[in-house]
Amino acid sequence: MLLADVLAGRYAPEVIALPGTRGPARLGTRAVRIDRAARTVECADGSRVGYDRLILATGSNPLLPPPRAAVRPGCGPWSSAAGSSGCRRPRPRSARSPGPGRATRPSRGSPAPPVSPTTEAPDMSADADTRARTSAGTAAHTPTIVLVGHGMVGQRFLEALADRGVTRRARIVVLCEEPRPAYDRVRLTSYFSGQTPEDLSMVAAGFMAEHGIELHVGDAAESVDREARTVTARSGRVFAYDALVLATGSYPFVPPVPGKDARGCFVYRTIEDLLAIEEYARTATTGAVVGGGLLGLEAAGALKGLGLDTHVVEFAPRLMPVQVDEGGGAALLRTIERMGLTVHTGTGTQEVVTADGAVTGMRLSDGSELATDLVVFSAGVRPRDQLARDCGLAVGERGGIAVDARCRTSDPAVFAIGECALAADGRVYGLVAPGYEMAQTVAAVLSEGAEEEAGDGFTGADTSTKLKLLGVDVASFGDAHGTAEGCLDVVYSDSRSGVYKKLVVDGEGVLLGGVLVGDADAYGLLRPLTGTVPPVSPSSWCSRRARARRWRSAPRRCRTTR
Repeated sequence: MLLADVLAGRYAPEVIALPGTRGPARLGTRAVRIDRAARTVECADGSRVGYDRLILATGSNPLLPPPRAAVRPGCGPWSSAAGSSGCRRPRPRSARSPGPGRATRPSRGSPAPPVSPTTEAPDMSADADTRARTSAGTAAHTPTIVLVGHGMVGQRFLEALADRGVTRRARIVVLCEEPRPAYDRVRLTSYFSGQTPEDLSMVAAGFMAEHGIELHVGDAAESVDREARTVTARSGRVFAYDALVLATGSYPFVPPVPGKDARGCFVYRTIEDLLAIEEYARTATTGAVVGGGLLGLEAAGALKGLGLDTHVVEFAPRLMPVQVDEGGGAALLRTIERMGLTVHTGTGTQEVVTADGAVTGMRLSDGSELATDLVVFSAGVRPRDQLARDCGLAVGERGGIAVDARCRTSDPAVFAIGECALAADGRVYGLVAPGYEMAQTVAAVLSEGAEEEAGDGFTGADTSTKLKLLGVDVASFGDAHGTAEGCLDVVYSDSRSGVYKKLVVDGEGVLLGGVLVGDADAYGLLRPLTGTVPPVSPSSWCSRRARARRWRSAPRRCRTTR
């Protein structure tokens, strides 16, 4: 509360709040109640002090907190949203340590101590917590950040808060739907190579306890009351929040075909999915994956590793249609087929054939039938935005929680990051790197005095990708498909070794993007040169690489096409 608030008539004229040092604490007692009619202050030791003018210097949270109606949209216990520079509410600061030999008592309304992942969480009823935040008689309020979702992006957000010291001055509550803390989904398939779920964990031992973070595994958020600023979990617990961060990720898209729910149908998204597939595969001989994208090929590799004859069904005319072009898809197809996988492109799944409730085959859109005992759907993902829809937050026409450059939703107290968010540039990013950038942006916004570090915030991300699928290097960057007007393609293809490289340049030789399949060693060099004229022309680079190939007699070509 500032003097301007008093002059504006928001507070009684005899009460002035000046943010600064905690004066009452230095006098060895604590003010607990103000009687404005009698103009007295009741102290913790039972004594009363009369006053003509009362000056509050209780730090960043005065004894008389401003009513909710007096707080302008975007204002809170942290930095304000872009465009709400008029908000001058003091930010919270961490409590001082007690002096030597001085005992401390938890003040009324203070949050319960944080719990470790294996500790039963305290009962935080909404009514009690809300009263604690608004009662005129409470001590300084500790702001609460509730994080819904604990995947890779959620964990990065927690690490960013810890790095900025926010965990020392705020209560952090995490609601995790899965029965285990965050793990590396990018390396999910490594489970079938001997990695354990613990090996895939992204949470360092002792991280939660060290930073006082309350982690509730297996307890998903069920509803959000934006008016009361509370989140209700599946367990029935209710958590009040000052800032709510949604990191609910995405869910697998399952085509609405008959038989999709039959026994033997799975999705490929979580460790629990992998455990179920592994168990069912013990009695299966043939498996089929619906979807030939990144995760679909990973799933196909997993089924192959489990000893199943494996088929991949992709509706697009080539594998990985988002990342690679026709030539790259053809090179990838030849390499994968040499591994013993059967690929069906340009066709979709019309029906999952069943007998006695279990999968026995698939009927494809080209009229063919495929005998299989197990089906894995990996046909893309969709943003998990139902929680936001239910509480009235704005969402995109095709899904995704709409956010601005600071990752704020239509409610300034609620943020969204990762695959559930529809970014300010109108895109939903399904890669982990953009999600990490969003996590850093929100951590900066919620950090005391650090919102300016967010710069322009998150307005878009580079979707360049380099990965290894079934042992094959695949990379794409920039304008990989050559959509720019007047662009040229410089292509090198070696069908015998399964190597395909394409660089996209404009008429002036500026590198616009590229696709690399089978040999992506140059990715680290080429990607930073995007938007510039490389020191060596793409055609010369292609020719030099061609001469360096081991199989000089293999069919190869290096051409420039418009």
